[in-house]
Amino acid sequence: MKRLIALIALLAAMPFPAAAASEPPAAAYESAVWSFGADGKMPVPVRRIQPEALAPGSSVAMADFGNDGVAEIIVGAGPGLAPRVTMLRTDGSAIQSFDAFDSGMTSGVRVAAGDTNGDGAVDIVVGTGPGVVGRVMIFDRTGAVTGSSSGITPYGQLFRGGVSVAAGDTDGDGRAEIITGAGRGGGPQIRIFNDEGEVKGQFYAFEKKDHRGITIAAGDLDGDGKVEIMAALADSDGTVKVFDGLTFALRTSFKSFGEKFSGGVSLAAVDVNRDGVAKILAAPSSGGGPQVRIFDRKGKVRAQFYSHDTAMRTGLALAGGPLAGTGPVAFVAVPQGSDTAKAKYSKYIEVDLSEQRLRAYERGAMVRTFLISSGLKDSTPRGTFAVMAKPYKVRYRGPGYDFGDVPWNLRFQPGIYIHYAYWHKNFGRPMSHGCVNVDRINAEWIYNWA
Repeated sequence: MKRLIALIALLAAMPFPAAAASEPPAAAYESAVWSFGADGKMPVPVRRIQPEALAPGSSVAMADFGNDGVAEIIVGAGPGLAPRVTMLRTDGSAIQSFDAFDSGMTSGVRVAAGDTNGDGAVDIVVGTGPGVVGRVMIFDRTGAVTGSSSGITPYGQLFRGGVSVAAGDTDGDGRAEIITGAGRGGGPQIRIFNDEGEVKGQFYAFEKKDHRGITIAAGDLDGDGKVEIMAALADSDGTVKVFDGLTFALRTSFKSFGEKFSGGVSLAAVDVNRDGVAKILAAPSSGGGPQVRIFDRKGKVRAQFYSHDTAMRTGLALAGGPLAGTGPVAFVAVPQGSDTAKAKYSKYIEVDLSEQRLRAYERGAMVRTFLISSGLKDSTPRGTFAVMAKPYKVRYRGPGYDFGDVPWNLRFQPGIYIHYAYWHKNFGRPMSHGCVNVDRINAEWIYNWA
């Protein structure tokens, strides 16, 4: 069987009833803000945020930065964009923004929020996306660096799979620890740090040899003043595990979307009725429709509904916090892609010859993007193709050139490959004889991923 650039996805439609809506469901490119009633049960949609303010593919967190009982939304830019962190009101209007890393970095950033130094003010925790050395920085609400000035490199200088981040007080000392999870290519290791980058603990949430990457969240699920840590594999059967944040003992494990689900899971912990006990919010981050399920700490479903039009298959990112003073609690659901046509495939590679850029998608959500070099004189073929073969090494030769033992090759037409090109660094402009040239780090990544 030929392996396609875009593999056919296993999409199990889940027959969950939608919540009663006060307005039409959000489209695949809009973010949706939902509000819980006083009982903390079935929420209702209250507003939509347009992609100009909150783009699909963004990571998101919510916290009360103004100490006024109203949460702001923290947005981390997705892959392909500058590493911008933006603070929004829940109506989508911007408060401020800053670049968390060098503006030339386009791997995307992940965000979390918590008071990491115990000064009573919420800080912003930012981790890098895949493609660069995994790094975490901490900022105050103005964008000034707090804690370690050099940041935290939780998985060493060689790991480039991206870092998931969460923040929460694991030991009850009034300070939120920084919690990290390794992205794709790393083991499912969770590490806990203080704001100065000192390691306070670490453990594996799943089998050590599993390198699919993990998503994480943190919240106080039992009201004892200390957070639990939730984890799910980035691409699996939807299993969610809950761990004690201090001892790392497994509290519970459950399948969030049934036996037939295949994909990733987004997680958030939200105190939906202000009783001091958070509930677990889960949604497919890839591989399913826009179902949101609310679980208690034992993994029992308390509510379930669709946040968007049920045809959407791009996955969601979730975050929650107080909507207004002592009133209702809200959460925001952010689509992780805007092209539902791509979402029908498990994996999809798009090469834009005009931009000289490759974009890799998993079930509609962009997971990586980088510059390439296509063929001179418009020699790279256009169309939709299958990956016909994945030879590890290929010899490329022709009039005036002979490059032997080139690693990491994806053949999609006879004699035409996506491959590593060690002989130049001019990515972003046509250079090849028809193939798609890629630098070393991204060639190895796309070869292993495809």
